[in-house]
Amino acid sequence: MEKEAKIIEQLKTELTFTSEPKLLKTLEKVKGKGNGQMVAPILNLYSSTRHESVKKAIKGLLNELKVTNGTAILIEKLKNCDNDLKEVILGSLWSAGLNPIEYLPEIVEAACSSSYMVAFEALTVLENLEGPFDEEKISEAKLIINDYFANPNEETKQLISVILGLLNEMDNSLDA
Repeated sequence: MEKEAKIIEQLKTELTFTSEPKLLKTLEKVKGKGNGQMVAPILNLYSSTRHESVKKAIKGLLNELKVTNGTAILIEKLKNCDNDLKEVILGSLWSAGLNPIEYLPEIVEAACSSSYMVAFEALTVLENLEGPFDEEKISEAKLIINDYFANPNEETKQLISVILGLLNEMDNSLDA
């Protein structure tokens, strides 16, 4: 186990390099040896790198994420990042086949406070969720949308309406 911890620490260090070839090589290593501890450093690299090839490699890596504890890290980062990274995080949630049903409010908050593409990715995540759903989480998400509609963004208004309809369907499924 100690050997694995050393490998993870080495990979984290290598993710701080600025050289594009070195970063791409490290991301390949992460694909084979990485675990949930690598999610945050990878997201930080995505935000800080200027290399499009590195960003593309990170998107691919996140889309294949198979560690369930990575979901909590992704959602935590979703709360405090730019629209570009929000889009990547939401895309990876559904591409990796994760089922973040306990994070309905956070996903809806991202949709309501961001760009059209972020709202679109959030809708995709929500459409692919599998229950059972939590009534309290649905209610919390609906409150976020009600606040949103007090001062809606014209760009995302229609998508947020669709999300509200989806939340109503989830709510109705609780009574069935």
